[in-house]
Amino acid sequence: MSASEPTPDVAAADVPAPEAVTPEVVVEGAEAVEAPAHEPVEVRTEEPVVVERSVRYGRILTVSIAIGIILGAVITTMFPIAQDANYTLGQAVGFFALIGGVIGLTLGAILCLVLSAAARRRRVSARAVHTDVQ
Repeated sequence: MSASEPTPDVAAADVPAPEAVTPEVVVEGAEAVEAPAHEPVEVRTEEPVVVERSVRYGRILTVSIAIGIILGAVITTMFPIAQDANYTLGQAVGFFALIGGVIGLTLGAILCLVLSAAARRRRVSARAVHTDVQ
């Protein structure tokens, strides 16, 4: 056959017709929508869930450490250093920035615990609908 010649048609009698099958969906504890074989079937299930907010520990701790470091460094520069001291201004700023970071971390962790306890009290129960399309 060449590209210009038409292809012969297959007679409708030669091809067997597909049998019409209606699927039966049985799901325990769920609503099912019955449909023909060529259409999707939705299966919906409902479950009770508990909705609660959670604290972003990483963000709170990071910000509290940064605030502690900045405050430690700024407070150190407000006080003069004696001429005969065994340390420089840079060493003092670094040391108090480190101490400020530890204090900020401690206060941030306490804040996280308080916020987490407050968030636990505000639990709400709800119903979640899960839909599967088959």
